[in-house]
Amino acid sequence: MKLMIAIPTVDYIHFEFTKSLVELVRKLERDGIDFQVCFFGSSLVYDGRNYLADSAVTGNYTHVLWLDADMVFNADIFDRLYAHGKDIVTGVYHARRPPHRSCIFTNLHPVRRVKEYPEELFEVVACGFGCVLTSVEVLRLLIRRDGSCFQPTAEFGEDITFCIKAAQFGFKVYCDPTIKAGHIGHITFYPDDCVKKVSG
Repeated sequence: MKLMIAIPTVDYIHFEFTKSLVELVRKLERDGIDFQVCFFGSSLVYDGRNYLADSAVTGNYTHVLWLDADMVFNADIFDRLYAHGKDIVTGVYHARRPPHRSCIFTNLHPVRRVKEYPEELFEVVACGFGCVLTSVEVLRLLIRRDGSCFQPTAEFGEDITFCIKAAQFGFKVYCDPTIKAGHIGHITFYPDDCVKKVSG
């Protein structure tokens, strides 16, 4: 087993993400896992994902742990995802902007996001790629057929499109609802807001 931790980023890396990544790296080193952390910065996230996917295939990796640079996660996230033995498996996380809806989908036509989670691993139709483990075999087949893995469409982003393409090869997407990741968002405070909060 050879693992790539793939981190596409648009601009900067959050402190909380960095802290989570350091703890993950320490655990993988203690466990003797053969791994590499790979970053790719681009204003187009799908360009970064495609570059990292190509690198995973040409570098003879067996698995890719996709982590967005605005996620917070436990150090055992790889262990728990890998233990399922699935080609595509995600944890649970929600959008960082209101109304903070789930990034896990049970249907795409019409779009249905998970609102209530079961207690055990379950099959879904698609997921965001904030914290996903994939086998490189999926990437290899998509690149061989389409030239790339991640390409947004007018209807869906590159992560959902990836899941749709993978399903065409018979791959299924799974979600472990016990693996919960945080999604770092932004809140803007103005001086008047802070005064009202203190006086209230």
